[in-house]
Amino acid sequence: PATCGFIASCQDHPIHLRDAVEGAIRNSYRPYNQVDEVCHAFSVCFSPDGGRILGGFEKYIRVFDVQRPGRQVEDWLLSTRKGKGQKGIIGALSAAAESPGLYAAGSYNKSVCVYHQGTRGKPVAWLTDRQHDYEMGGVTQLEWAGEWMLLSGHRRDNWLRAWDLRMASSTADASEARPKSLLHRFPRVTATHQRFLFGVRGGVLSTGNDAGDVLLYSLSTLGELGRLRGCHRRPCVSAVLHPRLDAIVTSSGARCFPNYDVDSS
Repeated sequence: PATCGFIASCQDHPIHLRDAVEGAIRNSYRPYNQVDEVCHAFSVCFSPDGGRILGGFEKYIRVFDVQRPGRQVEDWLLSTRKGKGQKGIIGALSAAAESPGLYAAGSYNKSVCVYHQGTRGKPVAWLTDRQHDYEMGGVTQLEWAGEWMLLSGHRRDNWLRAWDLRMASSTADASEARPKSLLHRFPRVTATHQRFLFGVRGGVLSTGNDAGDVLLYSLSTLGELGRLRGCHRRPCVSAVLHPRLDAIVTSSGARCFPNYDVDSS
């Protein structure tokens, strides 16, 4: 059907809307930066109604009209060089299905902000974890789990975090104490810069870790439901539950460089 498609972005290429069945390109959306040069998005997401595409860039979120291929229709400036806004590359974006107009943006600069489409770059909620020994890494994935719970995945981090937006502040907190908005930390070791993707189905959270295990957590009790050990010999970078069946799909992979050292003796 005409509504069956997905968006993709890769380095030095525009955002492509592709047919989910044939893979053919339907439309292309070209982001232009502040000096009017074509750039690429580091993260993308649809609006809940499917009418808009949001792309994450360094210090910017750019908005595209699905029905109007080409240049972006809006630029959300998140911070200036000396400003106090969200800095860094926006590595994750997620739209709130139950609260249309709300979008969560995660930065490689170790912060998560929630924006409303009416504010165009001014955060309505700011989420950071700077507690000693628990400081979060760059954000690689965001998922909404209901109206007020937000889940964040990070690179080079030992935890996957659940946030309560009802307790969030609209300004950055420089304190090293545990933030009030942090609901729970789920153990998940990710020692590399890879994106480790997690999945949510109902009240169950699924994810993989560096050891190749699959972990299952409850979002209601915040406890571990179980784990599948040794699913992969290399890091399990994705674990997503089937929307209806009792099945889970996983993937694995990591760069492995051969050892060419020769013993001269």
